[in-house]
Amino acid sequence: MRARSAIKRGGGTLPLSLDFARAESQLAAEPVTREVDPSGQRIVQIADLMVPQKKLADRFWTEVGAIATTAEQQAALRGWLRLFPPPDPQLGSSVADLCRPGFLGWRNAVVIKIRTEGRWVEYRIQNQWTHSERTLNPPAYVRRFL
Repeated sequence: MRARSAIKRGGGTLPLSLDFARAESQLAAEPVTREVDPSGQRIVQIADLMVPQKKLADRFWTEVGAIATTAEQQAALRGWLRLFPPPDPQLGSSVADLCRPGFLGWRNAVVIKIRTEGRWVEYRIQNQWTHSERTLNPPAYVRRFL
């Protein structure tokens, strides 16, 4: 059965098939290795994409094109969804933006180190850049590894 969701944008609602996105995200994020070091820190390593990014993006937009049938809907989605993080820093980008995954995952191999102290979560994401933060409410892409 196909899971469906809706993207609300500019006063309209656009249905979006999520089963493709989930399957491709899992494919893009494999292999994932998880370990806990002697100090209790969790270390998650996500290897490079197993499928070329262009092929993954083309398959995604083909699937979305069957749902978003008008050129206006397709253009809105292409402008709104960031499938992968930008390959290079862009004006106004923070290091946190460069370390955040896109809709289909990370562009390159990533190492995430997570340490918890009570309710506090301290994490460090390393790809071409490094971002560290200590927070009570980590982002979803970090929480999924807790």
